[in-house]
Amino acid sequence: MRWKVTFISPPDRKNLLPFFFSFLYKYWSKVILLVLSLIFQLAFELLLPFIYQLIFDRVISTRDSNLLLILLSVLVVAYIIFSLASLIQDYFSTLIGAGVIKDISIAMFKHLQHLCLSFYAGITVGELMSRFSSNLNDVERVVTIDFPKSIYNIFLGIASTLLLFAVEWRLALVTVIASPIVLIGPNVFGSKVSKSSYKLRQEEANVLSKIQENISAQAMIRSFGLQKSEIFKFQEQAAVLSLSSKNSNFFNLLIGRLSLLSIYFLQILIIAVGAFLAIRGALTAGSLVGFISLLFNMNVAIDGLTQQFPSLVKATSGLIRIKELLSKQATITDTAEAITLPPLAQGIRFNNVSFSYSGTQPNVNKISFKIQAGQSVAFVGLSGSGKSTLLNLLMRFYDPNEGSVIIDGHDIRQVTQASLRSQIGVVFQETFLFNTTIRENICLGKLDATDAEIEAAAKAAEIHESILTFPQKYDTIVGERGGKLSGGQRQRIAIARAILRNPAILILDEATSSLDAETEFAINATLRKLAKGRTVISVTHRLASIMDSNCIFVLKGGRIIEQGNHTQLLYLQGLYSQLWWKQKEIYKKQS
Repeated sequence: MRWKVTFISPPDRKNLLPFFFSFLYKYWSKVILLVLSLIFQLAFELLLPFIYQLIFDRVISTRDSNLLLILLSVLVVAYIIFSLASLIQDYFSTLIGAGVIKDISIAMFKHLQHLCLSFYAGITVGELMSRFSSNLNDVERVVTIDFPKSIYNIFLGIASTLLLFAVEWRLALVTVIASPIVLIGPNVFGSKVSKSSYKLRQEEANVLSKIQENISAQAMIRSFGLQKSEIFKFQEQAAVLSLSSKNSNFFNLLIGRLSLLSIYFLQILIIAVGAFLAIRGALTAGSLVGFISLLFNMNVAIDGLTQQFPSLVKATSGLIRIKELLSKQATITDTAEAITLPPLAQGIRFNNVSFSYSGTQPNVNKISFKIQAGQSVAFVGLSGSGKSTLLNLLMRFYDPNEGSVIIDGHDIRQVTQASLRSQIGVVFQETFLFNTTIRENICLGKLDATDAEIEAAAKAAEIHESILTFPQKYDTIVGERGGKLSGGQRQRIAIARAILRNPAILILDEATSSLDAETEFAINATLRKLAKGRTVISVTHRLASIMDSNCIFVLKGGRIIEQGNHTQLLYLQGLYSQLWWKQKEIYKKQS
């Protein structure tokens, strides 16, 4: 069952700036130092036009060498301050950028740890990974490069425009009247850039998901000869990505190009008007040079903002995608009154429980049963009958739509999830091992376990002797998903991990279904030893492994249709009996 996860679609930027500044605020002192460094650089840029004006109007015309020496000395000092301020800006911008990206990535990672399984069922790995890669890269570029430049260009543009009136008000008036032409590109194509940038990031995530899926499925792809089919599908996705990339980049370049052409037009216009005024004696050459220098500063500021616009749009799209992830709410949460679940003493009870993943078709329907503490029980039935759903409800990965799950009289919705799961050890069908040492994989069952406890758990799972045959013993790296180990070794490490918790409840979810018969027999023998003194709940298709269970629940269509021990169920001659004799016949033929 795939859940549909709906994200924010562009151009929803509500509260985006407060969201961004919530991460930036932590570095407010460094931001102030960054802004001060920008102000010093800005002062140098604004000083130059007036130095030029004095040189042309005073120094050259009067041949005043003393004044020239003073002006040059001022320029040298200003240049040194400008250089130091530039270095300070670079240092603090990279420091702030690295810090903000670290904080955002940690916030996303922490948030993912609290989201429900229903969220992960409806989103691809590539979709999530893109938020930690391309989206964060876009934000980092803006914080490190474009954010300081944008502040600088805004200050430079405003200050230069105001100083234009101090130098020559008539030219300044012409400049202000004509300058809106520069904004044609962003105004006309801004929304297209935003939408195309967001779509590009979505398509990049889709391609990343396809690559990740393909890599994970290589064994199946080669077994069925699906290489050509996979290549064709990838070519289709790559073509869609290419089209999105073309559209996004074209609109980005178009904005920059139109703004640059507008700036050149503005420069030609001002030079023409200024030259006309100078010829008529209404403007000195120095004033014209100073004005053109200030105009150049203003144009540089406008051009800089235009060039940074695409990066700002990409970062905005990235922030939207990051914000939409952080805005997802967990549906399974502890209540304010949640208590710590006491150690299991009486038993587990499902009381008229119904649940549906989709919200329409029930996966379990009005199920009630009781498991006494210390019992060994099993759930069997055809695929899709609701067996694993019951385990998901017991571990509170999902909450029932109706009814309740009770442990020792406590509705598990009224106890903390941590205290509930601390009493449960799980061995899944798909054994997941992290790409680290055997020791670290086992101690995930108890993070503060000693080496002696880890080895004791390994001995209980009957994997200790095998571990000692490896060159690095317990420090052996198992590879991605435990790929350097056999299936039986992986499963025994998973059993050791579960046993290390010393759980009151041991859940076996198809724990041996992917193993060969000999390995399955050996592991089942180990599990029978470990089951003593614990409440054991098994879900399996292999009925031979649960013959000794105190009670077996047979499910069909989300309901319990039979229950009893092995002998009683055979006597009923119902579904369990049919499955049993069918498997016996299969095993007999295989033998």
